[in-house]
Amino acid sequence: MACTRFTILMCGSTGAGKSTAGNIAGNIACGQPGAFKVGHGTDSETKRSEAIDFNIVGPGGIVYPCRLIDTIGFGDSELKPEKQFEGFSTFIDLAPGGLNVICYVQKWGRLKSDEQEAMHLVAEAFGAGQRTHTAVVITHCTKEDGFYEEEIKKSSAWSRVIDYFQGGRIYIDSQEQPEVARTKLHQLMLHIIQKNNSKKLNNAGFEEAVQYRWQRQQLVNALPADLRTGPQTILDELQQGKKSRSELEASIIQQQLVEARRQEQARNLKKACEDLQDQIGQTANANQRAEEANEKKDEAEKRANAEATRSVELRTTNQGLEDELSRAKKQSESTSAENRRLAAEVAKGNADKESLEQTVRALEAQVKKSEQTAKDAEASVNGWAIASAVATGIAAGGVAFCTAGASEVARGALALKTVVAAVGAGAPVVLGVRKGGEEKIQKAKNEVEKSQKLLDDAKKKLGQ
Repeated sequence: MACTRFTILMCGSTGAGKSTAGNIAGNIACGQPGAFKVGHGTDSETKRSEAIDFNIVGPGGIVYPCRLIDTIGFGDSELKPEKQFEGFSTFIDLAPGGLNVICYVQKWGRLKSDEQEAMHLVAEAFGAGQRTHTAVVITHCTKEDGFYEEEIKKSSAWSRVIDYFQGGRIYIDSQEQPEVARTKLHQLMLHIIQKNNSKKLNNAGFEEAVQYRWQRQQLVNALPADLRTGPQTILDELQQGKKSRSELEASIIQQQLVEARRQEQARNLKKACEDLQDQIGQTANANQRAEEANEKKDEAEKRANAEATRSVELRTTNQGLEDELSRAKKQSESTSAENRRLAAEVAKGNADKESLEQTVRALEAQVKKSEQTAKDAEASVNGWAIASAVATGIAAGGVAFCTAGASEVARGALALKTVVAAVGAGAPVVLGVRKGGEEKIQKAKNEVEKSQKLLDDAKKKLGQ
């Protein structure tokens, strides 16, 4: 048989001894840490479902891990019926997987009407499927089991109870014989587990408990790590019967509120940071604008200074221009006077030019005349030379031949008559005439050179 944890529920009327029986079955002494509280009278010490975990050692040493759940007692005089049922229902959170065994604990004696109603309540709560999982544990039994079997047959009320719960029944004396009671309880529990093949009783209530735990686990997991410990601890203790759903809900809500406040603070802080960032940005923009304004101011001052400097320079320049204008005016006046003088000079030059041109023309005529005189003198000399040669030939009794131009010949013929006459007289005329002619030629050439020089000087002046 597989060793899984088996869940056992103890229920019954207040004062029936279910908490004591649960401590005995769970191998824990009453009053010890972790034990179920045991009450006396009609007020239940169990206000909500609680659980303890223990082991049952079966035949062959097989260990059966078990969880035993103690529930609120029915008929508690301090609680209204609806509160009793609400407290009873909290066991579901301790057994989300379902129940293997239900032990309905009832004190031996005459069954009261409220006790019979409690049995019906259990039957209705678990449905028809619980019958094979539910056994009756009858407490305060100091006699042999046979005695109680015979008495039950005589009681229709007890008979109905025994017939309805088909898991079996045991008779125990928890006070005087706890070890015997423990053995009977363990045997009964193993009998029901084996009878149902370890299957658990389940219904909508258990399914709701599973769903509830899953949902609340998601809520706990959604919390930040530092807020998760408290609700997680309560959720774990809910399964042990140490805490209630209301406590779990209050813890989750409280931590959710803390987280909500944190988120709100974070949003406010983020908003404050954004506002501060905006202010910083605005301040930065204002500073930037101030810097730009200062830069513009500095630039304006620079321009103003430059304009002032330029104004001074302009005034200086204007003064210089005025001085220059005055000088130019004076220069203009001087130039006008000079122009007038030059105009007079030009007028005079024009007159001189005309006179010079007349001089040039006269000199040109003089040069031509001197050149002609030179030519005439040279022709005369040549003529005399011819005549001299002829005369010389005649005087020698010979014939003379010469070559000469027409002018020379003409002049030679004229000179020949003179030469012949002179030769006849026996005078040296030819040589004298020739010498005189050469002097005349030279003089004419000198005149030509002189006239030419004068002409060149006059042209030079005319060119200037």
